[in-house]
Amino acid sequence: MPVNTKSIREDFSLPFLKQLKQVLRKECASLPMDLKCLLGAHIKPLEQSIDRVEGLSEILRRSNPKMALCHTDIHNWNLMQRDEQLVLIDWEGLKLAPVEADLMFFVDKPYYDVFMNIYLKLHKDFLINTDALLFYHIRRKLEDIWEFIEQLLYDNQEDKERNETIKVLDGELNNLVF
Repeated sequence: MPVNTKSIREDFSLPFLKQLKQVLRKECASLPMDLKCLLGAHIKPLEQSIDRVEGLSEILRRSNPKMALCHTDIHNWNLMQRDEQLVLIDWEGLKLAPVEADLMFFVDKPYYDVFMNIYLKLHKDFLINTDALLFYHIRRKLEDIWEFIEQLLYDNQEDKERNETIKVLDGELNNLVF
């Protein structure tokens, strides 16, 4: 690329992980009881996911994978339909990253196989980097978990809202992948 892309180049960092580990390992005893009980039931899978994503981060840093411009946050709220075209909006996460940074959003969709068949026709030599795909999946899951923990720790939530956050966090914790 003829432009300096250093500021948007994926570095496989995990900036939220230090705080998450601190809460899990050092501050757990002082957490609100509902959060402490919930996290306590999931400590082992959380720690396994953290270890796995840190290992994948290091592998990907050393492997220098092929990069492309990626959106990094593809979901229904960031898609608009215009005539017969889908338009991606909200490009604040624009990154020069392995394409798995975007493909990870399609893996669990019912149309994944159809999508990949079309993608592979357009990109004949493409092979999925399973390390990158797993890295992005686990990183996103842990980021979401951390955001819910932050809400529970620092936001002033009414009981109903707090209970909903706990419920969603519980769902995320029950679906950890490592």
